[in-house]
Amino acid sequence: MSSSIVHEEWEEVEIVIVPSGKADEIFECLYDKTDIGKVRGAFMYQSKEVQSTVFKLPEIPGTESK
Repeated sequence: MSSSIVHEEWEEVEIVIVPSGKADEIFECLYDKTDIGKVRGAFMYQSKEVQSTVFKLPEIPGTESK
């Protein structure tokens, strides 16, 4: 009987920082939209951020903000 070991190495890390009042809502949305619960070995977690810097994308003339 032959056996083989398959070792998949796959790593992708995304960090999303949001206002604490919207954290649960955004977490749930991301979880649903990414189907992460269907991907073997994938996971998401939520924690408090100690420190972060606000960054806003610049306005582009001729586009509307939503």
